[in-house]
Amino acid sequence: MQNSQYSYVRAATLAGYATFNIDALGAGNSSVPPSSVLTIGAEAVALHDVVTALRSGELGAPFAHVIWVGHSLGSMDGITVAARYSDDIDALVVTGLLHGQSAEQGAALAAQVYPATEDPKFAESGLDSGYQTFRPGGRAQLFYDPATAEPEILQMDEETKDVVAFSTKLPEVGALLFPPRPEDGLTHQVNVPVLLVLGQHDALFCGAEWIDCDTPTAVHDYEAAYYGLGARLQAVVIPFTGHNLTLSTTAPLTHAVMLG
Repeated sequence: MQNSQYSYVRAATLAGYATFNIDALGAGNSSVPPSSVLTIGAEAVALHDVVTALRSGELGAPFAHVIWVGHSLGSMDGITVAARYSDDIDALVVTGLLHGQSAEQGAALAAQVYPATEDPKFAESGLDSGYQTFRPGGRAQLFYDPATAEPEILQMDEETKDVVAFSTKLPEVGALLFPPRPEDGLTHQVNVPVLLVLGQHDALFCGAEWIDCDTPTAVHDYEAAYYGLGARLQAVVIPFTGHNLTLSTTAPLTHAVMLG
């Protein structure tokens, strides 16, 4: 296993880009408020402050250009920031996210999530019942294509999994993924260039019962209706790859696409 191949930060740094990693509220080294306040809208306010600080130089050298790189829920955060704060970011990289999901896919996801305090890792954490995590083995089942998943990475993913307030965010997730009409959705308010990167075998969004992800053209044509003209949407599909793009052996290809 070549650990360096899985690091987008390393790839971006070698390409000459500065990166600023953010732990979501309630996870990692970020503050842990009551789960009831952890909405995507609330996170967007905090993230707007972060982008403002990056541009002003409050966190070091000021940055004239900021590109958002998000994954899954992080992509939803980026879409929300771009839609609500039109001057915050110059471009958006959306990974691991499509509009819509089959009932079977939604049920499969729900079946692998449970209260974090029921998991041995978080049993003594003192987290409230609104914080959830994945059942043991759930991430390996949902987020990877076996053809491009190394056993060591699956073990690492399980050992380092964190928590999220899924239930609190569910209404906003539903509104974003299932707008009444494509033009009614939050994504249609995004007016910066968008690069969409998706694994061909993303079990959360791809499949014959929902959308065929075998070709970027099919993904682009489906998703383009949800974005405004200012997005100038581009879509790339990474072959034989699941939901966790940068933790698959195809990560160098994903990084090259994103940085390109």
